[in-house]
Amino acid sequence: MEASWIALVIASAGIHPVRDLLLKGGSSPNGRYFLYALYWIPMTLVHGLVFEQNLSLPPALWLSVCLSALGLVLYYFGTFQALRVSDLSIYYPIIRCSPVAILLFSFVVLGVQYSLLVVVSILMIFVGTIMLQKPKGGIFGNRLALLAAVLAMVGSAIYTIVDARAMQSVQPGAYLFYIYLLVSAGLLVLLTIDTCFAGKAGGPKDGAAPRTLVGEIRASLSWRVPVAAATSYAAYLLVLQAFAMGGETAAVSAVRQASIPVSVLMGVFILRESGLSRRFLWAIVIAAGIAAIGLFGWV
Repeated sequence: MEASWIALVIASAGIHPVRDLLLKGGSSPNGRYFLYALYWIPMTLVHGLVFEQNLSLPPALWLSVCLSALGLVLYYFGTFQALRVSDLSIYYPIIRCSPVAILLFSFVVLGVQYSLLVVVSILMIFVGTIMLQKPKGGIFGNRLALLAAVLAMVGSAIYTIVDARAMQSVQPGAYLFYIYLLVSAGLLVLLTIDTCFAGKAGGPKDGAAPRTLVGEIRASLSWRVPVAAATSYAAYLLVLQAFAMGGETAAVSAVRQASIPVSVLMGVFILRESGLSRRFLWAIVIAAGIAAIGLFGWV
């Protein structure tokens, strides 16, 4: 396994949790995620122009663009719904368990064969990510949040598989530009539906102003959103480069789970969360699974 692309993915994993630290909180998480996606459009456009990448796409890639956008909409929708109904720090590990879904899809649909070591390593990462921040009442304590987290996990698996294949024949600037045009449109539709539904479900409470689309977007305006978008964009460019260098889909996704122990350390030292010893124990389990994949190969 190439150490070069592994280093890129680990660097990406170190950056990725910054997004969730910045987007956490606020009165309108879905509004923040819409603006977050919207900021990606000019960044991808500038990226393509600076590196002189052709903004036109071959017709064969438009299906990949649509499928990746669908996966991202599911991912963001599931993430901000989990954030809305529960503590995201509990369900974030589940959201990051996409390697399991990718492995199953690759094995059943694509016919990829994996060694026993790979399966054991994936299971270590899976168990570690769940136990890392397991709530006292169990992960089934809030079924709506669990469902949202699983939806986000499936969405993550979809766009990871699609993007890995697309990076073999396209530059990331143009590819991501069209994807985030669709993602922004999809999240805007969801935000509009949400505000309309909230208005028909009983109106504002305790004298609060009615929720409107413009009001939700204004409430989401913050310096945190463009900074989160910029750091996340940089992190995902590293992942796409790893794909372009030949990184196998599920392997890259598994190594990205290094973001979990990083997020634990950030939560303890930045957000002053408790339980460092227990969380760090399961973070070590995740790191062991990642190391096994990196040291002994993927297939």
